[in-house]
Amino acid sequence: MLTPVISIAGVRSLSRRYKRDNQLLTTDRRTHSGMGAALLSTPDILLNILRNLLENTELPVSAKIRLLPTQPSTQYLVSRILRTGIRNLTVHCRTRDMRPREPAIWDRLGDLVQLGKRRNVPVICNGDGDGWANWDEIRTRTGG
Repeated sequence: MLTPVISIAGVRSLSRRYKRDNQLLTTDRRTHSGMGAALLSTPDILLNILRNLLENTELPVSAKIRLLPTQPSTQYLVSRILRTGIRNLTVHCRTRDMRPREPAIWDRLGDLVQLGKRRNVPVICNGDGDGWANWDEIRTRTGG
């Protein structure tokens, strides 16, 4: 299982190798070892990892989540994540159980964008964003 101590060691290692990058990528093993979308089930661990990253690296920290099953639970988690001090939040507009063949739920992003605006943290849409082709539609529907 991923712990804040392990994540800090990983960040320090990556920081030395990729000093100019501002995003840390993980492998497909992330969900099976308690990382990635699996952290949605353990929000306290997720928040501790973010706080430890912010305290122990000079790199900007961003986060990416999926929607939780209900909008109130998603809003609560996002408000907690935004209070950590991250630089931006990407929201994959699908729940953990949804697959790419199912349309992204852009309409749920608008409330989260507003939470981000209150904290001055960009909230970025992920899911069915076909490049610039539907950029205006996403911005209109989400208030981005």
